Amino acid sequence: MLILLFVLLASTIHGCSDFLLNTTSDQVVSARTMDDNVTLHTLVEIIPRDTLVQEPPVRGCPDCPNYAWRTKLGFVAFNSYGYNTADDGLNEKGRRPIFTSSARCTRH
Repeated sequence: MLILLFVLLASTIHGCSDFLLNTTSDQVVSARTMDDNVTLHTLVEIIPRDTLVQEPPVRGCPDCPNYAWRTKLGFVAFNSYGYNTADDGLNEKGRRPIFTSSARCTRH
């Protein structure tokens, strides 16, 4: 019974594929696919340097701290479903930033 449940669940799992290309001894190209069978309605967001970034409040937890900071580097992010969060992107230094919601951004 447990095996049947695993097979049924595994047949509905969607994931991402990530790969690396070692171009030279000091450069690497990284890419990722979004292997889903749904339309993500992705927007490209440009977040400039010194943008205020705030974590959304935790529902049902009035004592949880709120975090906010300003970005040191600008970055381009990919936003799915129109939510003010990012799924992936690249910063000015060519690195993937860690994402959360941003208070101001330019959508294209």
